Amino acid sequence: MDAIKIGCLMKTYANYIADSRNDFSYLSYYLTNDEYHNLLCYINLRNRAPRKTMFNYLRYVLFKETRINETLKRHICNKLSKIVADNYTGTAFPENKIDPIVAPLSNKEKICVDCILLKKTKSLELPYPSIKIRIKEYIKDGGRINYTYYDSIYKAKRTNYIWAKWYVRDNLHVPATEARFDEFMQIILSCDEWSKDGLISFYYNQTTLNEEMRKILAELEHKNSPLAFCMFLSLKRQNINSLDLKDIAKWYETSFDILHSDLTLQDVQFFGYKEKHAHTTFDIFGGKDKFSHLRKNSKFIYGEPTSVSKIEVDDVYEQALINQMSEKKMTTIHKHLNSELYRKAAIASADITSFLRSVV
Repeated sequence: MDAIKIGCLMKTYANYIADSRNDFSYLSYYLTNDEYHNLLCYINLRNRAPRKTMFNYLRYVLFKETRINETLKRHICNKLSKIVADNYTGTAFPENKIDPIVAPLSNKEKICVDCILLKKTKSLELPYPSIKIRIKEYIKDGGRINYTYYDSIYKAKRTNYIWAKWYVRDNLHVPATEARFDEFMQIILSCDEWSKDGLISFYYNQTTLNEEMRKILAELEHKNSPLAFCMFLSLKRQNINSLDLKDIAKWYETSFDILHSDLTLQDVQFFGYKEKHAHTTFDIFGGKDKFSHLRKNSKFIYGEPTSVSKIEVDDVYEQALINQMSEKKMTTIHKHLNSELYRKAAIASADITSFLRSVV
């Protein structure tokens, strides 16, 4: 009999929880009658809704149980509502300039929040922006390759590079199969079609690239071929700004530099990389397995360290360390500075800043 009573109580409690999660009547206290009506219509019918309704849905329904700062919640709800209702194509997520080498704890906390927001965002039906990836000079009408484009791209190469797998035919420079130039170009053109993961990365990635190159960066991030991975790392540097001849030639060269290199994740996420390179979902989830694509038969410097930006973080010790590095224009950091020993010694001292000045 006791077991039956307990079962009935559990069933009642489960029904209460299920009903309470679907009960939005309390929102009538926060919203006007029209806003409340529009929100209920959207929840039940999923019809096209104005921006204000989408904002209320995101804030009070989708992100209802998400434990994040209220200011941050309003920021992403505002940007996502603009994306869904107004076809906004900018970055939806707040900027992350926290250097993981200088402030590992603050960076980890920020990444945890980003992962929660990404997971929620994936459940949304986000619109696919109308951004076309076209290189008209490469493909003729009828889908045939334009051989004069080969010659033009060859002449756009940098003087300190030798394209050994190219030859001359009918007075035109053309690539041999081993040059893999057509593969390179087809990978770019394949980014014309959106993928779900690419779309999420497009709205997450922190980059100065224009919309066209942002789309290519987002799509390349989720392709599995070795060459596509190296093209992604090259574009991540943010110094390929268009699909004109000189930029494509430079991109082609640097992609193969990386393919033939001995890179590690530490080379890609070097000290101060967020100041120079795009910050993408790759930086959150790692993707260490992709480095096995590289041939590792030469050493190539992927990125030079830079002085850390002076930013505000919640961790007192890390903030003091950031201030010291910014003040002294440092480009390296001793790994022991983020150890528990140094942290405890600094906090135990009368002045963390004075302590760091004596050891940095």
